[in-house]
Amino acid sequence: MKKFFLLTIMLLSFVAVKAQTNINNYAYIVVPKQFDFFKEPDKYQLNGLTKFLFEKYGFTAYFDDELPEEYIATPCDGLKANVSNESSMLRTKVVVTLTDCRGNVVFKSKEGESREKEYSKSFNLAIRDAFEDVEALNYAYAGKPVVAVK
Repeated sequence: MKKFFLLTIMLLSFVAVKAQTNINNYAYIVVPKQFDFFKEPDKYQLNGLTKFLFEKYGFTAYFDDELPEEYIATPCDGLKANVSNESSMLRTKVVVTLTDCRGNVVFKSKEGESREKEYSKSFNLAIRDAFEDVEALNYAYAGKPVVAVK
């Protein structure tokens, strides 16, 4: 019985390790033109800032309406970015998440926050704070080369 229990634990740990994904295996990031918590596209230029910061830290990023053909054919080679608003009365708080084509969360940042009163500054600072975790990933694409569709 003891051997069976030990064997089961070893198999489960192998499956858990095998199931973990490496962010460096994804070729690109898709950033939405409008986040769910706003009623208009690129409010306070946050979507543009999010795309810019992904590119700054080595990712290839596209808005969801300008994805190249070679990436449309291979949606599982990329990740979808999202920023969620976790703000309270006195603080602006955001979390950056990356999900794969199956909806699994591959990466979730810390809660970036700001106490600025002006919304445009506050959201900008909070997103930059959350992106400290993205910077710490030290992303470098290590997957297969993307082949252009003819």
